Amino acid sequence: MAQKSTMNSENLSVDIQANGNIHIEAQSNAVMAGAINDNSVTAGLKMTAEGRIDISSKYGVAVESFDTSGKYNGHGNTSITIHGDEGVSVVTEGNLKDQQDGYAIVMLRDNISKGGSTDKSTLDISSKYGDVVIQAENGGKGVLMQLQGKAVKPGNAPEIIGSISGNNVYITSSDTAVTVNSSNLILKSNQKNGTVSLQSGSETAATVSGNGNHAGSLTIGDGKHETNFVSNGSLSIGKNATVTVADKTTTYVDVNALKGNFIQNNGGTFKAEAGAKLIVDNAFAGYNLFSNATNVTNWTAANTSFDNAFLTLAPNGTVMTISAEEAAKSLGAFAAHSIALAATTANDTAITPLLKEGADAYNSAVNIGELGGAAHSTYTVSNLFTDAIAAHNAAQDKNIWAQYLHSKESVDGLGLAGTSANYDGQYNGVIVGGDIIRSQNKALGLAFSYTDGDISGSNGTAYTKNDAEYYGVALYGRLENPGYTLLGDISYLGGSHDISQYVAGQHVTAKPDTEAWSVGVKALRDYEVGSGTVTPYIGARYLRLTTDQYTSSLGIHYDSETQNLFLLPVGVDYSADIDHGSWKLRPYIGAGYIWTMGDRNGDQTISYGNAADTIAFDTADSGSFLAKAGITADWNTFSFGIGYAYQKSDNVKNNVWMANASFKF
Repeated sequence: MAQKSTMNSENLSVDIQANGNIHIEAQSNAVMAGAINDNSVTAGLKMTAEGRIDISSKYGVAVESFDTSGKYNGHGNTSITIHGDEGVSVVTEGNLKDQQDGYAIVMLRDNISKGGSTDKSTLDISSKYGDVVIQAENGGKGVLMQLQGKAVKPGNAPEIIGSISGNNVYITSSDTAVTVNSSNLILKSNQKNGTVSLQSGSETAATVSGNGNHAGSLTIGDGKHETNFVSNGSLSIGKNATVTVADKTTTYVDVNALKGNFIQNNGGTFKAEAGAKLIVDNAFAGYNLFSNATNVTNWTAANTSFDNAFLTLAPNGTVMTISAEEAAKSLGAFAAHSIALAATTANDTAITPLLKEGADAYNSAVNIGELGGAAHSTYTVSNLFTDAIAAHNAAQDKNIWAQYLHSKESVDGLGLAGTSANYDGQYNGVIVGGDIIRSQNKALGLAFSYTDGDISGSNGTAYTKNDAEYYGVALYGRLENPGYTLLGDISYLGGSHDISQYVAGQHVTAKPDTEAWSVGVKALRDYEVGSGTVTPYIGARYLRLTTDQYTSSLGIHYDSETQNLFLLPVGVDYSADIDHGSWKLRPYIGAGYIWTMGDRNGDQTISYGNAADTIAFDTADSGSFLAKAGITADWNTFSFGIGYAYQKSDNVKNNVWMANASFKF
């Protein structure tokens, strides 16, 4: 304890210096400076260490300055300086035994000033290389910087000035962390990107107030070092009080941690200096940072950012949705701006969390149908169905036939709105058909198909899975003319998709249905070459692909989208007939190219409430190469075969294994 003494001409009662650490542990009050007499010198306490300084009180105040103690009281100056190069901690456990409050720091002047003088009390806690930690444990209160009492004349009130600085400053309490009453306190970091943290067990992290004779102020940051300010509670500002966030200080606010406004302005003044920044999480349109915007110098919109990029800050501190023009200009990475704006305005609890995660998460959810491959997989399965029909239709025997196919498809980079499709598809299908009419130069048949699809993949942000089923029916025909043969078919394929997506901690679902109508014709001609046959071919196919309307679990509605596609396949096959006893073997190979034209890019209208947007998605590449090989074995009236086909385009690869059997009659 330091007291004013006439014997100390340097105004310093206690001076403790250490080359190492200083550790003070007290049952009651630990470190004190008292102005409890009328001597003119300062009651000063100075403590410096090249290591750490740790001060703790079990039942009282860890660091205290005062001018009244029992029957003793006085006036004049007090000074406390605590500097530990490697760090400082000030801790109180609180007086739980007697149900009284314990404080980490108290600076209290409640005696009336005499003789027209102004008394002054200062506190300087600092660390050059370490952190300053001020903590109230077990129900004890936190930092209290307080001026009480009235001056004889205005201007004669005692002045209390406090400064707490370190690499980082952490102040934690189960109650209000900081109370500043008619005093001046600055909390600052002395390094770049240091942190000032106020963690309170109550709704209010700091209370700042003044009286008619002396103002109160709290300043965060020194304006020189880039500082991060974190608070889990509000800042309350009373009359004749000011809170200032200094230049180069970035304030982090989590609205979910607050019970109301971040700044509870009860007649005071708030100022965010020109270079101060603000980062806000979990805000929503209509939330106001201030309970009262009077005497407020707000953060600028340019210096404020939100976890939802579609929010902005109005001059009065109200959080607002940005304009559609601003969204289009600066948020091009996000798809469907109108829906994002509408969801932000409505504070949609499902969509806005995705917006907070960023464009990739939101775009993935918007594109759930095509990340699940609804349209593209229907396109693929329809072509597998019609290819199998064409392969059978090239034979000349009347029969009943069946084919099993197993396809493994890899999609990498098909364009979607704001993202791309990356997934693997696996299809297992059975096609059963029968020739209704088969004569020497013509044939007519009917085929049915069932395919089970399993499509899944990740774009790095969302994992999407589609359990799909496809049912198809087709009428096919063959006409032989002198010198060439024509094959044709009309087919229908319906797809049912059960899509699940896991993105940013959410489970999003959608159940679109798809349809594919297809009409194709193929002309081919056989040329005998040695013991084999070379068959060049050319074809044309019209494919009408429709994705029916549906609504995802996010409440986004997708209108029906129809695409008209035209396919032009060209290629050449080679086959040979080999007699082997009672068996006839027909190995074959082939190569070709398929051009795809028309509406390869879909434009689907989606809506949320009264807001609507159009999103584009790619269904197919402009062309693909095809290679195939296999063998068929005939025995009496039975035929068996296996085959493999590989098809590749810019963004899609497909490996298809086939097994077929037929019975001639």
